Amino acid sequence: MDSLEYNRRQILKGTGGTLALAALGILNAQDQKEKPPYIIPAKAKRVIYICNSGGPSQLDLYDPKPDLQKWHGKELPESIRGK
Repeated sequence: MDSLEYNRRQILKGTGGTLALAALGILNAQDQKEKPPYIIPAKAKRVIYICNSGGPSQLDLYDPKPDLQKWHGKELPESIRGK
């Protein structure tokens, strides 16, 4: 293998240590200073909170639905349509 050819796994393995050292450096700087210069004070005055009650839960969205494939491409029955 040529030394100039790298795959994704080799790149991530090589940069992982560098990122870990950078994180340790940031943590060390936080220990030595009371307020690090990179913390920006919050300016938000209001928050918008949206709650969609009645919607499906996130677990229901990931469950396999075999009936969905069975009914794919077919018309909706009158009993469900409500006419």
